[in-house]
Amino acid sequence: MKILVVCPYYYPAISFGGVTTSSFKFAQELVKRKHEVVVFTSDAKDTSNRLSINPVENIHGVTIHYFKNFVARPIMGFFITPSLIGAARQNLHNFDVVHLHEYRTFQNLVISRFARRLNIPYILQPHGTLPRIAQLETQKLVFDILLGNSILKHAAAGIPMSRFEEAHFTELETWSSPLGIIPNAVNLQDFNKSLDEEEFRMRYGINTDSRFVLFLGRLNRIKGLDILVKAFARVAQSAENVVLVIAGPDDGDLVMLKALTKSLGIANRVVFTGLLYPLEKVAALKACEFLVSTSWYELFSTAILEAFACG
Repeated sequence: MKILVVCPYYYPAISFGGVTTSSFKFAQELVKRKHEVVVFTSDAKDTSNRLSINPVENIHGVTIHYFKNFVARPIMGFFITPSLIGAARQNLHNFDVVHLHEYRTFQNLVISRFARRLNIPYILQPHGTLPRIAQLETQKLVFDILLGNSILKHAAAGIPMSRFEEAHFTELETWSSPLGIIPNAVNLQDFNKSLDEEEFRMRYGINTDSRFVLFLGRLNRIKGLDILVKAFARVAQSAENVVLVIAGPDDGDLVMLKALTKSLGIANRVVFTGLLYPLEKVAALKACEFLVSTSWYELFSTAILEAFACG
């Protein structure tokens, strides 16, 4: 079977978190099952930069087309890739099925419309993006009314990652297609190698005699990091050798969080590492006292699976 995978950003753009990891692993597994897999995505590296990569790459047997974004930053939450339209018009008829990742994306709008014209079934895996929460709520409502409901109505099937997300589908008036839960997963072999713990501590200025608590994820309002910082400020009053390590790319909250640590007098006890690459992430998980999650909305945390994988 020839499968088209559609995602607004794709490996190696790991700063976008679980969506990038999940779509990458899905594509690899499909190749292992003898399917031909092609990916249509953007050239976004993060919310400000482009990937330095060829327009077409083959990674682990998957052919990936990185279409150039109109501008490097998202526009109203969209990574807009105009050249995707021509590629869809010329090539979409060659595919047997389409796998759409996330929900409200420019890529999904284009590909779902062409797929309907050609009578090619498409499957939607929203990765927690169905509800109108966290930010741009008004824009999401307008999108749903004008465009999004059509994507939902004509999807051949949906892939929620948990029973919680399954309920998001079933509560929609526009959804009537079959659902199949596929949870997030990690490859245990990815956790066999890591940066040396001492080297990791030196790299991020964490004293060797300090114990540290770890947060791993995007610095986004939905992660509840203001709660975590305030809670740690209370712990810091009675525990002198404990540090809080907040590891992950900025997704809008970094400035606020740094200001909060200063106002609470704990700026010297909180380490912001930015995005951790795989060997660093495993080192952090193995060295920390424990991982903490304060998200007020979470469907299926990959970070918690990664913590389990590290024991």
